[in-house]
Amino acid sequence: GGSYKLGKEGLQNLAVGTRIWRSLYANLEKKSTIPGTYTVQLNIKMGVAAPPVLPHVFKAIEKSDIQRLSLCHENEIRPILPCLVRMSLIAPLDHSEECIMGRKVILCILSGIEAVNALVALLSIDFTALEADVKREQSLRQKMGGNNQCESILIQGLSNGLALEFECSDPTRRLRLLLSELLLVMSQMKELRQDYYMKSSELFDNECYLEEVSDVLCIALAELPSLLLPAEVAEALLHLSNGPSIICKMVANQPDCFREVL
Repeated sequence: GGSYKLGKEGLQNLAVGTRIWRSLYANLEKKSTIPGTYTVQLNIKMGVAAPPVLPHVFKAIEKSDIQRLSLCHENEIRPILPCLVRMSLIAPLDHSEECIMGRKVILCILSGIEAVNALVALLSIDFTALEADVKREQSLRQKMGGNNQCESILIQGLSNGLALEFECSDPTRRLRLLLSELLLVMSQMKELRQDYYMKSSELFDNECYLEEVSDVLCIALAELPSLLLPAEVAEALLHLSNGPSIICKMVANQPDCFREVL
């Protein structure tokens, strides 16, 4: 595991009054030797959980500082691969020399990283057809709520458990599996309850697939922006055990939604 330090005042100003602040604050341990700071314990199992989004990586992607990203280790940029792969594939509106060189640097950063191929495959999906099914799924959830977990427009013929099905599926079905589970969780969270509670999810709670699940979610948010609002997705994810980690990667891949999510 690792840790980083934030000033208490800065941390409170960053997220006070939000559920994200309450969730993260519960995980803070005041063990820092520096007065007025907290140490955030990041318990990461080697080879299982994805690395955290480091502050200098987030700052670089937020400012589109490609040169600074090129100096980062592969493990450091792993959480923002969805954003980088998408940047490398989308035709740029800016054809300046600086933009062209930046694109070349991104391609150099991505070269040799195995996970890039899976992300390229995800971005090759027909999102126009998928969007129609997502709208139908959302309508279904509005009518039925989160009680009926069997009916789904997005997935049919689920022969194995959700996690195993995710592992064995092609990119299109992986995306459909994740969206179906996400929309189910979001519909359940909209049901009125007096107490704050945690929700179990075979897919989102499985740390073996945490990196892949985060990747698929980030691509879905980028390609279906009118249907999946970051703030609403984050609100639902807070009820899952791996929610804070997934939210961290989600925001890092869409830095513009940082304050919206908070």
